[in-house]
Amino acid sequence: MRLTSLLLAAAGLMLITAAPAVRVSHPVDPTQVPGSLEPTGTEPPATMVTAGDPAPDVVWEGPDSRRQRLRDLRAQGCVLLVFDPDEAQMKALEGDRQRLLDLNVIPAAVLDRGPATVRTLARRLALGFTLIPDPQLAIASQFNAIDPATSRIEPAWFVLDRAGKVRALGRGSVPAGGYARLAAAALALPSPDAALPGSAKR
Repeated sequence: MRLTSLLLAAAGLMLITAAPAVRVSHPVDPTQVPGSLEPTGTEPPATMVTAGDPAPDVVWEGPDSRRQRLRDLRAQGCVLLVFDPDEAQMKALEGDRQRLLDLNVIPAAVLDRGPATVRTLARRLALGFTLIPDPQLAIASQFNAIDPATSRIEPAWFVLDRAGKVRALGRGSVPAGGYARLAAAALALPSPDAALPGSAKR
């Protein structure tokens, strides 16, 4: 039995020493191996939305908890989109709402608040125009309406025609009023304050 064990051990040793050695002809340089989790490049810079550009077709949660898109508003007319108005500016926008609608312009405001808070605000201020909740600032980001110093939404406004093209915009502030005149000028429409020509007496 002992002789058999010795013979088996000797045979195994002969097999191991007879196996060909595997050689690496070119050593692997670890710095040349791409890491699977490493980024392959930098992200492209965000495109600044300017006059003449197509507006992003943003999505938000409507009052009935259904998804709404900017194209839904554009289907009704041109759009005046106001970012981060304060309560006084929202009341002024409400005061201009009918004149905007007479110009076939749909007013809407984007707020950095959740849907429930936006609904409560609309009831409290008796606002009849569209309020768009943007708590994650996804919409403001697509319109480049983010203050780089604070990473918060910043006041801005955009006038969009029915094709979705930005016809005019302003960043850094929101007008205190005169929204109908603003939209009319951007869309080359007659000013709602223009006096109608009187009939000539004969």
